[in-house]
Amino acid sequence: MDPAGIAAYIQRWQPSSVSGPAACFARAVVADARPAGRERAKNLLWAAGRLADWGTGLGLEPVPEVLLHPSVIERFAAHAPPPWSATKTARPSRN
Repeated sequence: MDPAGIAAYIQRWQPSSVSGPAACFARAVVADARPAGRERAKNLLWAAGRLADWGTGLGLEPVPEVLLHPSVIERFAAHAPPPWSATKTARPSRN
C-alpha cells in the first residue's frame, strides 16, 4: 500500500475497543510515525489506543509528551491489564 493509502487508513481508524480521545491520540501519534505498511499501522494504532485509554484512566493527559514518556511506557507494560481474558485462552489438559 502506498503512503497515501496508509495515511488514509490511519485517519479512518474508528475502533470500538478504545474511547474517542484515545483513538484521536493514536491516530495522531501513528500518523507522525509514518508506518511503512497497513499491518504495522494497525498494530501501532491498537497499541497507542490501549496506552491512551489506560493513561487517561489514571488521569494522564493524552498528549505524546506525557503518554510516550519512558516512565509511563514502563508502567503501562508492567501494570496494564492484558487485552484478553486468561480464562478465554486457557485450554484444559487432556490427561
